[in-house]
Amino acid sequence: MILIENFIKLIKDHLLSKKALSVIRYGDGETMMLDDDVSDRAFILKKVLGYIPSNSDIQAMNNNLIAAYKDCDIIGIPTERHLRRLDNWGKSLTVFKKVIGEEILLAKLKTSIDIFYELLSTNLYEELFTKLDTLNYISCRNLDEAFKSKFNIKQVRSFIIAPEPTYTSGYVGDKHFPEQFNRIGRWMENICIEGSLCLVGAGIPGKIYNNWFRDLGGISLDVGAVFDLWAGFKTRGAGRGLDVVDETFKL
Repeated sequence: MILIENFIKLIKDHLLSKKALSVIRYGDGETMMLDDDVSDRAFILKKVLGYIPSNSDIQAMNNNLIAAYKDCDIIGIPTERHLRRLDNWGKSLTVFKKVIGEEILLAKLKTSIDIFYELLSTNLYEELFTKLDTLNYISCRNLDEAFKSKFNIKQVRSFIIAPEPTYTSGYVGDKHFPEQFNRIGRWMENICIEGSLCLVGAGIPGKIYNNWFRDLGGISLDVGAVFDLWAGFKTRGAGRGLDVVDETFKL
């Protein structure tokens, strides 16, 4: 298990050497998607997308999810605290082994699923972001100017996706999957990614984006709902809800 002090060193080393990397977290939402419980799958899809996709789209999402974990470099896995729970967190690694493969889990480098929150609470993003030449990201939060001004980043490129309707009101536009999903690969091909830091906060359909960034030479981190905290909203943990403001970590 890669602990925070070694994790931050690893990412900095990859940025310095411009060696591509993909780090993807695996949690209860992914467990609900991959498990056999149809009601749990419907619940998580309604939560993150606001609708139930067609069966073919659901299968495509699951295929992409499985491919993402099989091909990534590091997996953020649930901790003992999560695994003691009597819910989808508790059975998360059992489902991973069943659907994706125990051999995959054993072979991958692993860190805590909470690693990106740990970097936030210890202010270690300052070390990664300050005076970067380029930052690329995919998120429902438009933080281009905030990243530039806070960290003095020269160039920020973003693809802004549909938000989770459970936590953000007022969105009008294309669906994340499949409409925006099908455009993101083409967007990546038209920007400079090699050697740059790439961040992803795109939920279940977007785990595969980390590998796409990595395959184009990026150092890609699945920071997830940390984007919401940077934008000043609380979408995880106690007190979360629709448009709930939390400016503790706002950029």
